[in-house]
Amino acid sequence: MKQPANAEISLKKEQLVIHLSKSMEKSFLALKNPKARAAYVEAELVNSLAHQIRIIRQQRGLSQRQLAEKLGTTQTTVSRLEDPSYGRYSMRSLLALSKVFDTAILVRFMPFSRFMPDTWDTHPKNFEALSYEDEAPLVHFYTENKNGAHIVLNESKSVALYESKNIFSESSQHLIESCYM
Repeated sequence: MKQPANAEISLKKEQLVIHLSKSMEKSFLALKNPKARAAYVEAELVNSLAHQIRIIRQQRGLSQRQLAEKLGTTQTTVSRLEDPSYGRYSMRSLLALSKVFDTAILVRFMPFSRFMPDTWDTHPKNFEALSYEDEAPLVHFYTENKNGAHIVLNESKSVALYESKNIFSESSQHLIESCYM
């Protein structure tokens, strides 16, 4: 199904100016070369997956052998998955890891202006991911009342009111609104 031309124009109008840090300038400009872009995406993807697998395994207190047992594979295979030079991940193996780690996994196409900042900070804390069971007690839900304030209910069913403009970042507010449209 072909999308109308005005949808493309609308998308372009929404992102008139994109700001990246000065430290990213040289790297971003090097991406003018299509081969450099492809190499950058592959390197960042492979490196970040390998590091994240290792970091989450360690976060869970698992050895490579223990993770291998949960995956139904060998310690050597887990070692390869944690090796940035390996780079042969299948969707099946990533989904299996997601299941064992009890996390979601996201594969998404995006513009380089979002990809670069997302991959720029490689601090190990950025690669950790709570399991659903560990995260669930931390999640609260809100509803909007007639005055535009958000009513947040926590487990004790106590209520807190927040002005919608002050509680959520613009991107998370957009995400929340899009889920309820």
